[in-house]
Amino acid sequence: MFLNGIGASPGIAMGKALVVVDNKPIIEKRTIDNVDYEIERLDRAVEISRKEMDELKNKAIKELPYGEAELVVEHLSILDNSDLIISTKERIEKEKVNAEYALNEAKELFVTMFESMGNLYTSERAFDIKSITNRLIKHLLGLEVIDVSLLEEDTILVSDKFSINDLNLINVDTIVGALTDLGTKASISAIISRGIEIPSVVGLNDITQKVKNGDYVVFDGRSGEVILNPDEKIKAEYIEHRKKYCKEREMLKRLKGKKTVTLDGKEINLYGIISSQIQIDNIIKNDAEGVGLLRTEFLYLNRDTSPSENQQYEVYKSIIEKMDGKPIVIRTLDIGADEELSYINLKEELNPSLGYRSIRLCLDRLDIFQTQLRALYRASVHGNLKIEFPMISCLAELLEVKSILKETLDKLDVEGIKYNKNVEIGAVIEIPSLAIISDIIVKHVDFLSVEIDDLIQFTCAVDRSNHRLNDIFDKFNPGVLRLLRHVIESAKNENKWVGISGEPCSDLKMVPLLLAIGFKKLSMPPISILEVRNLISSINTQDLEKLKDEVFTRGTSREISDLMDRYLE
Repeated sequence: MFLNGIGASPGIAMGKALVVVDNKPIIEKRTIDNVDYEIERLDRAVEISRKEMDELKNKAIKELPYGEAELVVEHLSILDNSDLIISTKERIEKEKVNAEYALNEAKELFVTMFESMGNLYTSERAFDIKSITNRLIKHLLGLEVIDVSLLEEDTILVSDKFSINDLNLINVDTIVGALTDLGTKASISAIISRGIEIPSVVGLNDITQKVKNGDYVVFDGRSGEVILNPDEKIKAEYIEHRKKYCKEREMLKRLKGKKTVTLDGKEINLYGIISSQIQIDNIIKNDAEGVGLLRTEFLYLNRDTSPSENQQYEVYKSIIEKMDGKPIVIRTLDIGADEELSYINLKEELNPSLGYRSIRLCLDRLDIFQTQLRALYRASVHGNLKIEFPMISCLAELLEVKSILKETLDKLDVEGIKYNKNVEIGAVIEIPSLAIISDIIVKHVDFLSVEIDDLIQFTCAVDRSNHRLNDIFDKFNPGVLRLLRHVIESAKNENKWVGISGEPCSDLKMVPLLLAIGFKKLSMPPISILEVRNLISSINTQDLEKLKDEVFTRGTSREISDLMDRYLE
């Protein structure tokens, strides 16, 4: 079966499918007559879970860092320490209710008790109980429990979509590709796959319905072509495609250690975008000249308490030191109601992208915001740190941020805590209202940082993850390009620098246009750095002024796209 989607991350993938869908258990209360049967069901679920956790423990002790291995051991101890199980059985007997309902009620009691104690150990214990209870309930309901870390062969993950939460799900030693029903090149699913450097195709509509676990799949992460259960001839063709792709990647390595310079000697800076601590190795491997965007959301996900100042400090310090003096731009927390955070009351919103999120949340929750600022500034003494603030929509918000920052630094001074007093701060340009007044905003910051995927989304009023609107989510939109030109001119007039990050920065058709507009600092997934460096080495900037003039006489995206095709011929 041949399918076509949107190529989101380059590479050729070949392997067996593993379908991972959101199968959160629905727990209903039922009155039961046979108590012994319900207790037997619970005992079977416990025994199955214990065997799974034993296998995970053995693998974790051999292969995972100490802390992660201890987490598996901790989960196993909850099964062996039967307080939770005893409480569940008592409920089954006394209330004559089904096992999954009794277990969930017992879990809530223990979690509430541990969380009310208000210390780190008991909060983590509450998280452990939630995790192991979820496993038990899935077994009780006959739902599949997938431990991706136990996969032993080349596997292609197939899902409706991936979120930042799924970063910990993907083990690049066993996962060789990803396919999703939903998404575009600018969606989180695409960003994750490029960040961890596995091939992916998104926007396949119903791939989760068409593929079964164990089906053999081959696909091209550039073209978006996907083939289910190919014959031997097609397999052989894809093996050759993979060899060719690997050869191309190998040839690009000749550019490592070299500066990014145009044909006429103009230097451009290419930085990497990362979404977790482990991806810093990809920055180094692909010879990025710095980190243009570090998303900090990974620190706040998959936990039941907000990360402490010291926990954040240690992570920031580690990343900054690994960059060995190269610049690193860290974005403060950018999270909202589309992410599950049990320790922040994020109520469901009709449009979370435009809701209570990002800097809006931080300005409301100063406990979270100032903790992050303290950690960042403490880490600033270890390297070349710059900080940017997302989702700013007006000058008043920026001034409020700066006031809170001053208050935070004053406290560090009083406490005698050292930090770099010359850390550059920037405003993220992603909302059109801020782009339009960038000539005012730039006077209050050290730099501007355009997140172009979001700027396109908000300017064109189109959901960046909706593959049905992929044609409207258009990087060549003349309105977007005019906003970019205005931002560049605003910064140039104040002698401030501007960075730009996002998927278009790695699009070989878009890169010359960004250079023509005036961008000299481009941030992209690390996997694209050497390919873009290679392209830039063939560009003569003297030709770009004419290109720029021609682009801004065009009235449609199609005309501009065609113009870029001719430029690259």
